[in-house]
Amino acid sequence: MASKLTLVLGLTLLALQPAVAACPPPPAGSTAEEIRAHGQRLLCFQQQLAEDAERQKLQTDIDVLSRTLDDLQLQNKFNALPRPETMFPAVVLP
Repeated sequence: MASKLTLVLGLTLLALQPAVAACPPPPAGSTAEEIRAHGQRLLCFQQQLAEDAERQKLQTDIDVLSRTLDDLQLQNKFNALPRPETMFPAVVLP
């Protein structure tokens, strides 16, 4: 159970790393300006995560299309193989 939690936290941190690097550091304090800055930082995180999700979706679509193309090419190679001659047993008529 603890190892699953550690794995989930690790993957979450890994996914958030680009967003953390792209957005400004958190403001310290609780003045109105700092609260607004914190809201802007959260919006930045949301935008970065949305862009990352879209990028991952596009990469997944590209991978699926690539596998489909590979399957089609393999099927075409298989269809181009010479067909073995069919051997019928000799029919003996009385």
